[in-house]
Amino acid sequence: TFERAIQRHLFPQSHIQINVQVIHNAGGALACAINAICAALLHAAVPMNDLVSAVTAAVVDTVPILDLNHIERIKAGSQLTLATNALSGGIVTMQSEQRINIDNLDTIILTAQQGCNRVAKIIRQHVREYLKEQIPG
Repeated sequence: TFERAIQRHLFPQSHIQINVQVIHNAGGALACAINAICAALLHAAVPMNDLVSAVTAAVVDTVPILDLNHIERIKAGSQLTLATNALSGGIVTMQSEQRINIDNLDTIILTAQQGCNRVAKIIRQHVREYLKEQIPG
């Protein structure tokens, strides 16, 4: 997911390894991990070409939903985790552990892309606030 986002050419003799330990999973662990990794890389000042943001989406009773709770996950049956690049909007990762009804796929992808845009906006906002705190006067 982060191979193209990180400017690896700046570290030709280095190996960047990302490990995530999930302590509790109430759903959406992959999307949460991707967003946390992006925030950690930004905080560590790792040069990146683009932000990566992710969400989990599904359709429940014909309604597209982001960040499903336990009951919604049971009703949906299948869900999709999608990660995008913030600037290009290109899909970086898309994963589902179950079959998705083809009639719902476009709706789920569109909803997830919109959710990724919102997450990226939040990440950018927090980065700006953090930098303002770090840069004096």
